[in-house]
Amino acid sequence: MPTFKSYMREYKFLGSISEIINEKDENGKYCYLIDVKNQIRESGEIEYIGPDLLYLKDNDFTLLDEKYNPVQKTDHGKNYLFNYRQKTG
Repeated sequence: MPTFKSYMREYKFLGSISEIINEKDENGKYCYLIDVKNQIRESGEIEYIGPDLLYLKDNDFTLLDEKYNPVQKTDHGKNYLFNYRQKTG
């Protein structure tokens, strides 16, 4: 039987999606403006959390600055563009 402890998970809040950008990238995918609260590294894995969202991990995404140039990491308190290349979990 599951216990309370088996339901407990530790998360680090990385940020939230502010808006969908209507411009598509070179692969025809939309970008999302994210409000970063903690550092995100492109080499890491992130997990999407939401009320209508199934458990989803992603380790294949791109972080972009305001000029659509790829960046390896983000700094908290700034806005960045985000798009995913492939959902992986």
